[in-house]
Amino acid sequence: SSFSKTIKKIFIDRKYEKSIRNKIPLIINGEEIVYIYNYTISEKYKITETTGKIVKLDVSKIIC
Repeated sequence: SSFSKTIKKIFIDRKYEKSIRNKIPLIINGEEIVYIYNYTISEKYKITETTGKIVKLDVSKIIC
């Protein structure tokens, strides 16, 4: 089954203060959220045995 939450709901659940919410890095594809930094990757974009292409992003330092 498919499950989704709004970014706002995720940030509230994680108890992120409003003042830092707009500083949390996101990876998006069009209007889809692919990854929320230090939290989760979308089920749609997880690597599986049927994955054909992989994009590797190396983020060694993030400045918020």
